[in-house]
Amino acid sequence: MSSSFILGLDLGTSGFRAQLVSNGKTVFSAHQSRIDTYARKLSCSTTEQVTQDWLLMLDGLFAQLTDYLPRVNALIADATSSTLVGVDSSGRVIEPAIMYHDSRATTQARAYRHMLDSDSSAQGAQASLAKALWLTEHTKARQIWHQLDWLYAQLLDPPLQSSYSDVNTQLKMGVDPTNLTWPKPIQSLATWPLPQILLPGTPIGSVSQHAMKRWKLPSHCQVYAGTTDSIASFLATPATKPGDLVIAMGSTLAFKLLSEQPLASAQHGIYSHRLNQAWLVGGASNAGGAIYTTRFDTPRLTQLSQQLKGIANPDIARYPLAQIGERFPIADPNFPASDFSDLNDELAFISMTEGLVKLEQAVYNQLNQMGATISRIFSIGGGIQNQAWQARRMDIFGDKLAPLPNPDAPHNSAAYGVTRLITDQF
Repeated sequence: MSSSFILGLDLGTSGFRAQLVSNGKTVFSAHQSRIDTYARKLSCSTTEQVTQDWLLMLDGLFAQLTDYLPRVNALIADATSSTLVGVDSSGRVIEPAIMYHDSRATTQARAYRHMLDSDSSAQGAQASLAKALWLTEHTKARQIWHQLDWLYAQLLDPPLQSSYSDVNTQLKMGVDPTNLTWPKPIQSLATWPLPQILLPGTPIGSVSQHAMKRWKLPSHCQVYAGTTDSIASFLATPATKPGDLVIAMGSTLAFKLLSEQPLASAQHGIYSHRLNQAWLVGGASNAGGAIYTTRFDTPRLTQLSQQLKGIANPDIARYPLAQIGERFPIADPNFPASDFSDLNDELAFISMTEGLVKLEQAVYNQLNQMGATISRIFSIGGGIQNQAWQARRMDIFGDKLAPLPNPDAPHNSAAYGVTRLITDQF
């Protein structure tokens, strides 16, 4: 008898990925790059996204999976944390989405600051709670969906599509991750329905008629509560012990440390996601590999990463932030972006690289100061292909760096990692 598959979906900022898994092994993988067709029609900025383009990206993914879909028994997904959309009373999404690094909700964040614990993950303008309040005050939003909630609304029938969400996705909305409940201050602030909270990997229900018709998903396919992209990336690595840390080196940098105890510091953007009986301590920076793309195209970046491998110049490091506002290891919506226009290509590249390494060092220092122990560092994401960046990391963190994975190996992706929430007892 032919085997059945688990389908893992990863909704990233620059594209979507899919992974078909059977018995813990990848059978097939697909990728759909970011599409901006509708965003351009709405005259959105280059950093804004709309759900109509997300739908087209899903269409592109599922079109690549057609031959396998009849044997998909389970579907689970991850998505970008703290990217939100509002939904009006008629069920229409209010475009564009408010992205994870958006800092417009400073007034809302200040208004409820005194109502929450100072280290709550819902503190700050870039938290989901502040953005949700902004949406309800400035638009006709009656429901609030994170990017993952939006995806599940495409996959499930009412009331399942809006009644449930996972604890990790809702962490920055202010959920209590220990008790899986909504604290009274959050209930008093929310003018929209708050979902029932599930642990990642919990079955929710079968796919909807809409999903069966649009994407040819089979009626027996069960949908499971998912998680955030950085947690899915963590699960795609060999990290299994307290003290293991995973850095996802993509457009932005995300850090997750496996810990027996939660840690939090709103001042530094540090929070703890629940992973069954353990905790993932860390945060996500707005800085990362995207800083290179502000200056270099891919061929030039590849050339410089090879040409300047082994060259160090810490004195010219500049913070690798492409736009105003930082989340971690400094939580400051007004943190300035750096300008590299006064430097030639070689010096700009070195300055960016040194800034990335210095940021990473600051993260580890802050976690150590809070009592965390870091024993091994696992690195994933597109940044591991930058030879100069990795050489500088080896210079500084060499004794703790785990061997770099093969970036082309399917099982290193978040789309694979999220399937472990169904297959593994972590």
